[in-house]
Amino acid sequence: MHSQKTYLAILIPLALVIGVGVFFYVQKNPLGGSTASPALVTTPETASDTLPTNTEPSQIQKNTVANNATGTQEHPLAVLDKQRLEDIYNIQTALEHFWDIHGEYPYIDMYLNKLGRDGTACLNADGFQPAGCADPYMAVVPFDPGLGAYLYMSDGEDYFLRFTQDGKSETFPEGEGIYDLTIDGIVPLSYVQYVGEAGDSDGDQLGDAEETAVGWDPNNADTDGDGFSDFVEVMNGLNPNGDGELPNGEMIRQMFLMMATSQ
Repeated sequence: MHSQKTYLAILIPLALVIGVGVFFYVQKNPLGGSTASPALVTTPETASDTLPTNTEPSQIQKNTVANNATGTQEHPLAVLDKQRLEDIYNIQTALEHFWDIHGEYPYIDMYLNKLGRDGTACLNADGFQPAGCADPYMAVVPFDPGLGAYLYMSDGEDYFLRFTQDGKSETFPEGEGIYDLTIDGIVPLSYVQYVGEAGDSDGDQLGDAEETAVGWDPNNADTDGDGFSDFVEVMNGLNPNGDGELPNGEMIRQMFLMMATSQ
């Protein structure tokens, strides 16, 4: 019993010291300079908070390396958005080829199937199949390179492909949101406007006190004005107040996720 009390007497002060140290480190190391910009448009649906579980470099990291190698300054999330659009059009081409031959689109008796995974890794005359299907119309069905998913639904006569965009562009002036590609073209499904509320003045789902502590603008949903909201950048491990990846990104990301869960 005496040794247990001694252990607790050491452990509790140590935990307090570590916690205070982390807090003051974040306070004394604000993440870059601040630039004002208008609040962005966001969707009412929440972004996925699932991180990749493999040890391979993330798509964000690969994009950053590629950009550095070519000397370009394109935002990593802009690269992901372009990849999503290219993937969606490639899937559309395969679906139209399927229609030309069979007079219908691949039917799936489930709602909003995630494409490019498990049973939808390739497409042939029998529809979407696991990887390695024979005589494929599309040998490798792509999956979302970020934190989201491409979703597909069809009754055989019509279909929609659902995908996300992380920021604004010439093609998607509505900005961050969820879009459907249908036989009639691309239509915005939903995009939300950031609306401030108590404790979150810019409505970006990141609390004012926490944003201030790490040097971000609590009154601006896009602190660095790069076209991608602070929330989206944090969730993807990027710095909302400058270029590059977010220092201590996973720790800060988890802090905001825990705060959102508690609310």
